[in-house]
Amino acid sequence: DILSRQTLVREAGRRRLYVAKTLIAARIASMSWISPVSEARRSAVRKAPTLEALRRVEAEATKAFWSRYYTNLSLPELSRRAPHPVNAALDAGSFFLFGVILRWVLFHRLSPAHGFMHEPTEYQSLVYDLMEPYRYIFEQAVQDAWKGGEEVETLTARSLEALKAALGEDAYVGAARAVAKRKGLLHAVVLGLRAYLLGEMSRFVVPSEGGSLTGRPPKLSFGLPGA
Repeated sequence: DILSRQTLVREAGRRRLYVAKTLIAARIASMSWISPVSEARRSAVRKAPTLEALRRVEAEATKAFWSRYYTNLSLPELSRRAPHPVNAALDAGSFFLFGVILRWVLFHRLSPAHGFMHEPTEYQSLVYDLMEPYRYIFEQAVQDAWKGGEEVETLTARSLEALKAALGEDAYVGAARAVAKRKGLLHAVVLGLRAYLLGEMSRFVVPSEGGSLTGRPPKLSFGLPGA
């Protein structure tokens, strides 16, 4: 009964914090494409004693990320919530990934409303949790589309096309020692959580792009989709 397992882990403070830390660690690591992530910040994630402390670490990292992101676009005064074509394109990219992950969450019979980072169950918080490690895909797509220098009116459409193209590209996944289509990561993270909740794996492994070619990878109980 995967729903019961999900609820039990969500109600167990230590295990819930572990899942949240794993997702946020992957999200912060993914920010390195725009600027190096300090060991101090990685350590702060590992050492966060509560969800509230973890959320503060994530908020600080996110604030620094957006400052650098908008500066790279020559929009240093822009904030994430301000009305602007770049933010509209980012929202569209987020919504696109949301739909893909929601499909796999429902397919594998998890509750989309019972996430691990956030308390409310009035929205699909689990989907947003699982999206965290992969936000860089649409963030990069929007940046590339903006720097393309074409009409602002077509920014969202061009960003979505770039996002779809990126999802269809090959990516090396160190956790599986395999190459797969990048879109397979959005399915694999659901499989990884499901395997952990069911006790098939003692660790929650977030399949991420990149990783070492050496060393022993974790033994996955599931296949990497599209490998």
